[in-house]
Amino acid sequence: MRPSLFQAPLPQEVRRCDVCQWRCELAPGETGRCGVRLHHAGSIQSEADGVVSAATIGPIEDQRLWHFFPDAQVFNVGSYGTPILTEQAAQYGQLPEPAARRQLPAERVADFAQQRLCRGVVWAYNDPAVTLEWTLDGLKLARAGSRFTAVVSSGYFSSEAIEAIGPYLDGIRLDLLGFSDQAYVELGGIQEWQGIMAGAEWLRERWNTHIEVSLRLHAGVNDRETEIETLARWMREKLGALTPLHLLSRDGQPTWEHLADVARAAGLEFVYGPDPDQPTRCPQCRWVVIERSAGPTQLTGVSGEVCESCGTSLGLRTSLFRRQTRYQRGG
Repeated sequence: MRPSLFQAPLPQEVRRCDVCQWRCELAPGETGRCGVRLHHAGSIQSEADGVVSAATIGPIEDQRLWHFFPDAQVFNVGSYGTPILTEQAAQYGQLPEPAARRQLPAERVADFAQQRLCRGVVWAYNDPAVTLEWTLDGLKLARAGSRFTAVVSSGYFSSEAIEAIGPYLDGIRLDLLGFSDQAYVELGGIQEWQGIMAGAEWLRERWNTHIEVSLRLHAGVNDRETEIETLARWMREKLGALTPLHLLSRDGQPTWEHLADVARAAGLEFVYGPDPDQPTRCPQCRWVVIERSAGPTQLTGVSGEVCESCGTSLGLRTSLFRRQTRYQRGG
């Protein structure tokens, strides 16, 4: 176990965990909502520190980061625990029994990425918001080794956690449950969700972090036109019109095509559905700039970070050393 990086004492031996936005107040022996942090020996401790749930190598596109180092091979790694126990988070939501736990220190994460010539490391599978210390160590070490860094997260980091990871975080796939009280209450049991949006805005404003938003559609919960329009307007105004939106659905779930048109009408330039083979087109001249098919992703019309045909800004992050990518509508 490892002491929580952010915690505070309260009266009657209670301690508050300040790693995620739940800010659980725990008496001795109690475990937080994440399932991996408990009050032990007078301190909030992370039971999941260095415990690995999955580790794979694959193309960055598999993580639904489509405008972020296209066609790069990355090391994907995760632990256990999640602040929001949704259907997709359930697999790695709880720690296994101690005998079944596998350790992978942050140093080994960074070393493995270099040994296998991966261009970057992505923390996924569980939500890195609740394994902050291990993730933060890995972010620092990966960046020191000239690897780019990214996380797949619900965005439920506390403000303190965002300040800690921001300087070392190149990209995030922000998995939203919707853009309304109803969506977050029904799908995540959360009444206060605006802090997620504030954190994303701060990452973009202060560190120009690359952000791609994904939304899994649920019929009658988060698939109303007004909700998609409001989400798209927030993304355009706060994150930039070139920020990608991924609308995901399963068989029998709501179709995404009409909702994509709603998001585009609200000002977003790049809206994708669940199909893995969708190309990226320049928003100005409609030239195919990134081709995705059964084979490797190909940058077919990109010069630097702009369209090769007309020079329009595309909002692509392609360099570890240039963090000034423009995410507003470019020309």
